[in-house]
Amino acid sequence: MASPPRRRSRRIYLALGAISFVCALAALLVAQGQRELANSLSDSAAMKAAAAAPETKPYLARYPHDRYKVTALDSELLRVTFFSGPRVVLDVAVAADKSVAYTQEYPPGYRRAGSEISHRWWVLAALTAAFILAAASLPPLSLRNLDLLALASFLGPMLLLDARLFELSVYLSYPPLAYLAARCLWVGLAGAGYARSGATSSLYERLTARSSAAARERMLALASAAAAAIVVIVTLTSRSVVDVGIASIAGATQLLEGTLPYGNLPDQLGIVHGDTYPLLSYLAYLPAALLLPVHDPFDSFDGALITAAAAALAAAVGIYWAVTRLPLRVAPAARRALSRTAGMRSVLAWFTFPPVLMTTSSGSNDLVAAALVAWALALACQPAGSTLIWTFAGWVKLVPLAALPLWLGRFRGGSGVRAVGAAAIATAAVAAMLVALGGAAGVGDMLSAVSFQFERGSLLSLWSVTGLRAGQIVVQAALVATIVLAAARVMRDSELAADPWRLAGIAGAIMLGLQIAANYWTYAYLVWVFPCVALALLFRPAPGQGQIGGAHGG
Repeated sequence: MASPPRRRSRRIYLALGAISFVCALAALLVAQGQRELANSLSDSAAMKAAAAAPETKPYLARYPHDRYKVTALDSELLRVTFFSGPRVVLDVAVAADKSVAYTQEYPPGYRRAGSEISHRWWVLAALTAAFILAAASLPPLSLRNLDLLALASFLGPMLLLDARLFELSVYLSYPPLAYLAARCLWVGLAGAGYARSGATSSLYERLTARSSAAARERMLALASAAAAAIVVIVTLTSRSVVDVGIASIAGATQLLEGTLPYGNLPDQLGIVHGDTYPLLSYLAYLPAALLLPVHDPFDSFDGALITAAAAALAAAVGIYWAVTRLPLRVAPAARRALSRTAGMRSVLAWFTFPPVLMTTSSGSNDLVAAALVAWALALACQPAGSTLIWTFAGWVKLVPLAALPLWLGRFRGGSGVRAVGAAAIATAAVAAMLVALGGAAGVGDMLSAVSFQFERGSLLSLWSVTGLRAGQIVVQAALVATIVLAAARVMRDSELAADPWRLAGIAGAIMLGLQIAANYWTYAYLVWVFPCVALALLFRPAPGQGQIGGAHGG
């Protein structure tokens, strides 16, 4: 029977969760009711305008369609998607005056952005096999291996996207997303149950048991170096940069010229809403823009690829540092139990996780966020340093900001002051740069552009495919309640606040939850949640290796 204080604590959490959920639900319903769609075209009128436009009519004559779907791209544009059976044929953005704003063709042999090599099924299958070998544990029937298979299962949705089976890809993506979010949250909140769930040996070490520890480390080092070299070479030779990467380096070019990217990206690049990221997304590309500025489609986009490759390497070092050094910082007595093999297996797993190769070779800014998240976790024992980097990650991809209350709530006294100060300094620095380049309206310009992330419509969303908008709002409200409860739990539970692996689990659950609740999802988002999943699920140390010293100290 639970003790009275424990029952009282549970009642407090239940009440807090219920209040948070109801308030969030009410706010989301009000916001949904206030959203105005300037485009009043009916679905059939939008379809007819899209099909009859000079830009699309010849293409649709060559690739006929048998059905269509209309979704709101933003408050002004409707997206008309034409299908041939289950396969996507064409996307058309239609304005209220029936003009076509942009088109996206999906002919046979279509590939999303990224190196052609990264889209070959046998390359992705080989990477997945290496990924499983690097991270698999014994015994075979374990939750940790189930977590690994959930991550490996994203190979299916990636291949389905290349086959233009977008809707089926969505249906297969959300179950593993939901499973991983639930597992990360359980690991973060389970306490003793979390400790009992850890696997004790790796498949790699069992397969190489007859080799010496030094030999095992050498083999892993060579494999990790080879995997890293493959990712870098494939990226630097890629000829297909995603629109996000192009927008990022074009925005960096604008910054070098003293102009904010918001509303100022060159029209000739043909990128719709390329200015919809926080300022640090563009600042990260400044070094590359110095060498390879982008003003029009005829400029080289290789700077985006260089930035992504450098960020992928930085993320690998951060993950290695977190897996190998956190146990030393947390529990010096565990020094003898520490194995560098786990760190190198985590690096090999990172470079062989298929979304990493495909996303890096597209030049996407998702790798920048991944590197910052990895280093924030690696420096988890440093209140100011880890919080500063985590806040910077949020000013690259926004989503990490949702886990910032969790990050701040684990510190007390002087540590708490330093953590809050670091978050404030990072945010003030971003605001200062916005004002310096855009005047008093700079901050508003960024917020207005970034707001597209909250209203965008996409076929790559469970809520768009199913039409369950009410379900999306409920999930969003539940996520807000989860964030509030997690932050409260961290503030009240000193043992949880002192455990970087459990904290990584809760942070990963929050970021995965936001991916589920959002209007758009892509496998590229997995790269910046991977460091959290790696620490919480795949490479956490054996139970009893200690906690963060001084997490609640001054």
